[in-house]
Amino acid sequence: MSISTKNKRKLVYGEKTYYWHVSTDYDRAELRKNFNVLHIIADDKSLEYHIPLEHLEPVPEAVTPSYVKDIVERSMNR
Repeated sequence: MSISTKNKRKLVYGEKTYYWHVSTDYDRAELRKNFNVLHIIADDKSLEYHIPLEHLEPVPEAVTPSYVKDIVERSMNR
């Protein structure tokens, strides 16, 4: 089954295609305030990240295609 690409940004890295977007979520366990989550998923579902932006160091002011590319590069070098 393929992934939905509606309202997602496309990134091609190497021979793979990734789709990403930022959405608002909230911490259900602690009922905290809303926070933004960066979602990155490979076209073939070989990579799937859901990263709360407040957990990144340093917290980015904006999520750009080059920022997402850096995350994908680091995941490939592990």
